[in-house]
Amino acid sequence: MSNSQKSKGSKPRLPIIHRDQIGDAVGGEIRNLSDIESLHIKDLNVGDFDFTDAKIESTIIENAKCDAAKAKGASLIDVIVKHSSFANALFDSAQLHRVEIVDARLTGWRVSNGKLTDVTFRNCKANLANFRFCKLTKVIFDNCILSEADFLGAELENVSFNSCDLTNAEFSQTKFKNVDLSGSKLEGARIGIEQLRGTTIDYSQSVYVLQVLGIKIG
Repeated sequence: MSNSQKSKGSKPRLPIIHRDQIGDAVGGEIRNLSDIESLHIKDLNVGDFDFTDAKIESTIIENAKCDAAKAKGASLIDVIVKHSSFANALFDSAQLHRVEIVDARLTGWRVSNGKLTDVTFRNCKANLANFRFCKLTKVIFDNCILSEADFLGAELENVSFNSCDLTNAEFSQTKFKNVDLSGSKLEGARIGIEQLRGTTIDYSQSVYVLQVLGIKIG
């Protein structure tokens, strides 16, 4: 099944940004991260910064280094993030709507109890990321490393994992509705028969799943 077929009918809406209406800013010029709108921010380096409940709208963030940043309850609407690092950043209870994250380092990124709608992750390294009890609707993970990622208790609806590494990922108690796993690595992933009823998998994955369930193939 091709990626275009997989995403048909559930493809996230892309961020709406009027590039002729946004201003440019370099990271050193940003003094307040609590309310950002209509900016193209480059080279932001905030490290262990606290922007709890921040509101970021209609903004492009590029080449940012925000490792271990604290953004609990943050709201991102119509945002593009490119070539940036948010490793071990805390986005618990954050809301992401029409967000595109490309070529980002998200190792250990935590967004538990968050709400992600119309979000695309592309070419991201998100091993050990924490999506516990998140609600993900119309989300695409495209060519992402999600090994040992934690989706415990999350709700996934219209979610596609395209060519992702889900090795040893945690899906216990996760609710699946129209989830496409085909083309991704599932070895060691903790996923039960209940979740599989709401998923699409490819032939090679079906052989692996049957083996995990202890069903021998003659």
